[in-house]
Amino acid sequence: MKKTNVLKIVMSFCIVFFVALGVTIVSSVPDKIILFEGDKLNIGKFYTADIETDFTGVLKNGEILDTDSGYFAKVKFFGVVPVKTVEVSVIEPPRLIPGGNCIGVKLYTDGLMVVGTSSFKSSDGKMVFPAKYAGVNEGDIIKEINGEYINDSKKFSEIVTANNGDAVLLTVDRDGSILKCSVKPEKDAEGKFKLGIWVRNSLAGIGTMTYYNPQNNTYGALGHGISDSDTGRVVPISQGEVLDAEVVSVVKGEKGSPGELRGSFVMDSKIADVEKNTDCGIYGVVNDMASFIQKPIEAASHKEIKEGKAQILSCIDGHNVEAYEIEIQKVSHRKINESKCMVIKITDENLLNETGGILQGMSGSPIVQNGKLVGAVTHVFVNDPTRGYGIFIENMLLNDSSHIKN
Repeated sequence: MKKTNVLKIVMSFCIVFFVALGVTIVSSVPDKIILFEGDKLNIGKFYTADIETDFTGVLKNGEILDTDSGYFAKVKFFGVVPVKTVEVSVIEPPRLIPGGNCIGVKLYTDGLMVVGTSSFKSSDGKMVFPAKYAGVNEGDIIKEINGEYINDSKKFSEIVTANNGDAVLLTVDRDGSILKCSVKPEKDAEGKFKLGIWVRNSLAGIGTMTYYNPQNNTYGALGHGISDSDTGRVVPISQGEVLDAEVVSVVKGEKGSPGELRGSFVMDSKIADVEKNTDCGIYGVVNDMASFIQKPIEAASHKEIKEGKAQILSCIDGHNVEAYEIEIQKVSHRKINESKCMVIKITDENLLNETGGILQGMSGSPIVQNGKLVGAVTHVFVNDPTRGYGIFIENMLLNDSSHIKN
């Protein structure tokens, strides 16, 4: 092989490698970062953004753009190649009331979520796929039908029927991009017009409250987003509510089979509204403070979190919130804006005897270390229910815009 051909191959490989590396770099650096006063930003060993805050909330050092709406830091790869500009919010470490109480959550989607497309036998005996062939995908959010906003599945069916076989125009949100899909209904074996589509407009479940901020009457819960069970995607919501809930039974966790808290909603017991459903939890304004009985404690910076002993606050019986011993086994300080920042292990014998470890429904249980709120439980390891993940409280606060002050 000629040297020129070898050189071309090597150069092509290098170009592909650096393009892939660039994409990875940009995606790995978050768009927003929260810092407590006195903190120093540490994005990663390959990046430079020497940002440190003083105790008046002023950013100093590094390459900073200061605007009326906030601070923006220029992040560079190896101090040379500009990667992106990151929004930086500086806040005083808030004093939050930790939760631990079991809650029921009801969400209503902003539009209709497509949970599946299906075939059916038409009136002439053929198998048809109207929605699928028209380009509708699982996970799409149908925002409009024939130009009319829709979030009621019954009304959606009525409009399709009333169109009498004519194509309906669906306005679809697919990962933030708005698309138009024209779908012509087909008659099924019973003579009904159908699109071959399954939609959902609401979800409900059990979880755990993480914190209440008495300064602005807001809360954060769960530590991860509420996702659709069929599509696995975080559900965009139009509205929702948090209700008081009571744990009625426990399904003990075992290796390969996560357990769960089984609870019942207490009717007419609305605690709060749900205004945001994000990758790091749900957020909103509190209506009834009666559920928050703990004393306020300071939220910790991720730099303060250490491997070692800690506690979680959780409810596994009725309404009783108890403290249980855990061990923080690993802390990933660079996992900014993620829900899997810590590896934790349940060490409390009483909790292990009752639950086998972390259960579904315990997501959001506050993690306390050295008298400070450091995060919340988010996930359980399927093959080892005694262990799981936790999120930094900083990451939850970043997604709760009511806490951010510049």
